[in-house]
Amino acid sequence: MTVNFRLATVDDLDTLTAMEAASFPAEKYHQTPRRQFRYLIQKGNAQIWLAEKGGIVCGSIIILFRNNSSYGRMYSINVLPEYQGGVIGKALFEKAEACCKDKDGAGMLLEIRSDNIKHLERYKAQGYMIVKRVEDYYPDGQSCIKLRRKF
Repeated sequence: MTVNFRLATVDDLDTLTAMEAASFPAEKYHQTPRRQFRYLIQKGNAQIWLAEKGGIVCGSIIILFRNNSSYGRMYSINVLPEYQGGVIGKALFEKAEACCKDKDGAGMLLEIRSDNIKHLERYKAQGYMIVKRVEDYYPDGQSCIKLRRKF
């Protein structure tokens, strides 16, 4: 079954906030509030893409752009727990990189929890370089690792 993408609209706010709560426990992650989703959809220099499989929204990705930077930033990638471990996350990640390239971006930035070794190794294998570590970044005190890849 293929993964289809569409840009999020304000009609998707309930879906986005429910997915955020299901995928990112508040004790470990900063959750994106509904009003921020609304802002990003309506006014932000951003794209929120939804991944659908079999007509069901099962993932999302938020890409931020800055006028003074040639790099796009993958702000958040979200795959509902019951769809993790398959093709959804990979497809969303590829979508994020393609969106950055479509904006004539020089590359993409992202950040992950420092205890997320699996994804850190995956990103490094794809050419992402560690650029910074921020201590005590997440609500539980875990640090984050910021990565960058030049296209």
